[in-house]
This record gives sequence, C-alpha cells and structure tokens, in this order.
Amino acid sequence: MARITKESQGYNFGHEAAVDVGVSESPLVSVAISNYNYERFLGEAVDSALNQTYPNVEVVVVDDGSTDGSREIIASYGDRIVPVLKGNGGQASACNAGFRASKGEITIFFDADDVLLPDTVGRVVEAFRSRTGVAKVQYRQRIVDTSGRYTGRNQLPDHVRMQSGDLRPQVLEDGQYAWPSTSGNAFASAVLRRILPIPEDLCRGFPDIHLCNLSAIFGPVITLDEPGSLYRIHGRNAYYGSYGFMNSTSLDKLRKILVAVADNHARQRRLFKELYSVEARNAEPRDLHFLCEKMISLKLDHRNHPFGENLLSLFIRGCVLSAIHPDPNLYKYVRLLYIAWFTVMLLAPKPLARSLAEMVYYSERRGRLYGKLLPLLRWFS
Repeated sequence: MARITKESQGYNFGHEAAVDVGVSESPLVSVAISNYNYERFLGEAVDSALNQTYPNVEVVVVDDGSTDGSREIIASYGDRIVPVLKGNGGQASACNAGFRASKGEITIFFDADDVLLPDTVGRVVEAFRSRTGVAKVQYRQRIVDTSGRYTGRNQLPDHVRMQSGDLRPQVLEDGQYAWPSTSGNAFASAVLRRILPIPEDLCRGFPDIHLCNLSAIFGPVITLDEPGSLYRIHGRNAYYGSYGFMNSTSLDKLRKILVAVADNHARQRRLFKELYSVEARNAEPRDLHFLCEKMISLKLDHRNHPFGENLLSLFIRGCVLSAIHPDPNLYKYVRLLYIAWFTVMLLAPKPLARSLAEMVYYSERRGRLYGKLLPLLRWFS
C-alpha cells in the first residue's frame, strides 16, 4: 500500500491511480438517464444520447416512479435503450439503479431535462485514453431556458476555475474541488464500483456530492475545454434555485446538504486511510463554502441546525479561514469580502441575513455586490 509523503513539489502518492481504471481501444460508454416526471424533456435527452458521433454507446433510462407519460415515451424506444422502471426513491436511487443495469467501462449519469452535445462522448473517450488511470472527466454545461435557448451563462460559471490533473492533494487538504452538476461528469466504472452505492437517504437529490468528491481520490480528473451538455432551467428543477428567499423548505434542503457533505468528508478520510495509509485531517474546517452554508443554517434556523455549534465560533472560523486559505484564486479583496460577509451575517437581523445568504447561491447578486465593493476592497488590499 502506497504512503503519501510531502515533497517540495507537493504530494507523492506513490502511484498514478488507486485502482486499475484503464479503458480499452473503443470502450462502451453507458449514459444512465434519470427521469422523474420530465415527459416534455425526456425524448430530447434520450435522442441526444443515442445520436452521439461516437458509436459505442449504451443508453440506460431509469424512470423513478413518474406519474406522467414518461413510461410511454420510454417504451417507444424499444430495444434501442435499456429501460429501468422503479418506484420513486430520488436521484441517488436512480443513479444506483442505472449503474446496476449498465455495462460500460465509462458511465455518464445524466438528468432527463438536460441535453448531451453530439461529440461529448467521443471527447470523453479521448480524454480517458489520453493518460493512465483517469478517474473522471468533467465539462461545463451551457445553461438554456425551457425552450433550449442559450442564456449566455454556463454551469459552472466561467470565472470558476475547473482544474485538471491529480486533484488528490486538494481533496486531502480542502475536502473538495470545483466540479459541475451531475450531467457534467463521466466516471470510470471501475472507480464507481469502489464508491457505489450512493447513500440514498443522505444524497437523495444531490448524488454529485458523493460521486465527484470521492472519485477524485482514485486518480486524475480531466476537464474538457468546451462545454459538453445543456443544463436546462425550467422552474421545476429539483434543486436549482431552491434557496430562493431562504424559506423553511429551502433551509430543510440546505440542512440535508450539510449532513451529506459532512458524511462525504468522513468517507474521504476513510478512503485516504484505506488506499494510501494516511490519516487525513477533517476537511470541514478548510471548506470555506461549507462554513458559509453552516453559518446560513444556524443564523436563519438555529433550532433545526444539525450540528452543535454557535454563531460566534463559526464567525471566527470563517474569518480565519478566509484570511489564511491557501487557494491562490482567493485574492486579497475576495478574502476581505468573505470576512465582511461573515461579520454581517453574525450581526445582521434575519431579513438582511436572508439577502446575504442568497448571494452565496446566486452569482448575479454576487456580481452586483462585487461591482459596488470591488474598487473599495482593492484599495484596502
């Protein structure tokens, strides 16, 4: 078993990948589509997977207990797809079922309201074959409206740097890295066999927390230069925009995400111990976004906050981490903005705190705030 050592150039894990994740000359790629009451979008999603320029594609369609006409649409494809019909259990459950029914060396979990661009699978295969032991390939998604018109924005936003290469040191240090939503990722099936099943009770609507952060522990991640799919915003997305106005429903979802992330951190520590004989530190104190979300949960609904802590301790931890975080992309003025955010969240009445909380999730609102404060913050920094 390899042991991690700290060298002048960073961490040396002793080998390229923790499992044999090499792919064949022309690997079968499984696109596992998860559907729940998306009959108006389902056909476009399935067609986009079937019409890839790369020929060796298997399309698995999991219907998660739909009550609309989805199952009739699935039946119309006959033997062109692998149908999986099940009761409603959530997106994580659908991903687990889709993987069990798949046979590919590479797996793409895909949402039924999204669209896969025609050459994406081919580019994914090229990336997996470009180096040894690739665990995951990821790509941005173009955000489109209900009718499929491009909004000019991407998921993840263009200003967020998506890294390529061995991200294990970053996961070891910070517990996370920048990854897109579920439809923006392709996984080595050999890695998925080590980290699945996704815990369905914890990750019901957000399987990407489990999939993305754990898969990177097994080997390199490659980010494609161009977007690979369309991410549709239509008002009924399961989790996009669910934080609006920070009401009781959205706060309940936030608490579930916090518990899922905490579970993910614990699983990371166990994997680093199992694979590399290293006692990984708890990632939570170094995950700045996680601390922001905990601050929101505790400030806006302290009675139901899932962890035993207080606002003052979160404020101190958030300010200290903002100041000393090793991420080179956190420029001085951004660090000052984080410190100001934690300070106001500590002191503000709830109506103002709700507005500040929404800035964490809505890039447009952050952009307006940055535009107003940027000259001042740069002057101070």
